[in-house]
Amino acid sequence: MTRSRASSTDSDAVLAALEAETEESSSPALQAHREARLQQLASNLRGAQTARASGYGEVHTLDTEQAALDATTQHPRVVLHFFHDEFARCAAMDGHLRLLARAHLDTRFCRLEVRGAPWLTEKLGVRVLPCVIGFVDAVSVGRVVGFEGLGAGDSFDTATLEQNMLSWGVLLEEKLEPGEGWRPETRAGGKGKQQLEDEDEGDDWD
Repeated sequence: MTRSRASSTDSDAVLAALEAETEESSSPALQAHREARLQQLASNLRGAQTARASGYGEVHTLDTEQAALDATTQHPRVVLHFFHDEFARCAAMDGHLRLLARAHLDTRFCRLEVRGAPWLTEKLGVRVLPCVIGFVDAVSVGRVVGFEGLGAGDSFDTATLEQNMLSWGVLLEEKLEPGEGWRPETRAGGKGKQQLEDEDEGDDWD
């Protein structure tokens, strides 16, 4: 279970426990402390609901280069995946990014098909796919090219990708446990690790 899912479940349990304890407590100081914690937890839950309503928590497929430029300027933290819809490794990266998007509601996750973005891919030097670039305040702060630097070949952990993005500053808080993450075997269509390795050696697209 991701820390984000656990924290959501834990928050509900803590809210219920604090409400019960506040009703039973006769100490004004203790009641005030618990009420403050209740208010903070409720605020956090409202913030998560607002973020999801604003489109955070999922990976958005962008239709144009202008939409990608707008995303990087309109949101303070953006993860942008340049993909090709016929590359299995790009589909695998999507699986990892969907998991991260659900966990990190303060970062916008987007994807852009390279064949519809010739100017932007040239501008950003995108040559090998998948290519994932992090932007903070519209400035590129880091990238993953292919699966380079993630270790374990095609079966790397989403938590490793998360750590990379944390080092860029495009993610703010660790949410996944070490070793946790999406696996190629769980991808729709059932293609596993060996098939990914066989299909996408190289991944140059231009």
